[in-house]
Parts: sequence; structure tokens; C-alpha cells
Amino acid sequence: MPARSPLARALVWWVERARRWAVAVVAGSVLLTVAGGYYTAGHLGMNTDSGALLSTDLPYRKNLKAFEAAFPQLEDNLAVVIEADSPDRAEDAANALVAKLSEDDQTFEEIFTPDGDPFFRREGLLFLETKELQDLSDRLAQAQPLLGALAEDRS
Repeated sequence: MPARSPLARALVWWVERARRWAVAVVAGSVLLTVAGGYYTAGHLGMNTDSGALLSTDLPYRKNLKAFEAAFPQLEDNLAVVIEADSPDRAEDAANALVAKLSEDDQTFEEIFTPDGDPFFRREGLLFLETKELQDLSDRLAQAQPLLGALAEDRS
């Protein structure tokens, strides 16, 4: 019989004890697993807040906090973009959505549609890019004879 190393003898001793007390080993393993799971569920967690990854002492975070304090109406907003085949269909869909969401005043404190706001209807051209405004001005100048005739004779 070859001589065994101390490690081999220790492993043989351990396996032999585990074999003799198999039921106790399995029961102990189950008990430790349940206890570990209970501890893990009660003491470990995961923070998915990406804002908690950055220090609150950073200038960016301080500026953001000041901005949010100055403009609280910009927090917890939901933006909906409506695309349709035509502007009329998009407007109809937006109006239907606003009507439906307005029924639920518990969930939605305020509903704002830029197209429905009188200010944007009156001053909307101010928000176009300079190039877009120049193109619109050129197209209106080309259509001026037709627009003049329509303005004179509304029949």
C-alpha cells in the first residue's frame, strides 16, 4: 500500500465522515442554504438608481439640483410623440389622446399639447430654425399672387 500524503489522508477522513453521516450532511446543507437565502433576502439589495452612482458634490449634480428646484414643473414628465400619415391625422390622434388622458385626473395632473396652446399657435414660427423660416418665407413669396387673390375673393 503506497504512503498517503497528509492531504490525501485528510480528504479520505472527510469523505468517510460525510458518507457515514450522509443524512445529517444533507439536512445541514439544506438548513444552511435556507438560512443563507433568508439572510440574503433580508439584508442584500440592489440599487438601480443611476443617479446614486455619482457623488452629490459634483458641480453637475449641484447645478441639476438647483435647476430642478427652479423648475419643478419639469420633473416626472412623460412625452408622447405621435406620427401619422398626415398632419390632420396626427392632430386628430393627439386630440383623442388628450381627451382620453384628461378623464384620469388622478394619474395625470396636467396635460399639455404644444399644438393646442394659443401661444404656440400664434408664435410658433419663432421656434423654427433660421433656414426653415427662410424657406417658408420664399415659398410664401412665390404663392403671394394666389394668396392675394384668395384674400380678395373669399367665395
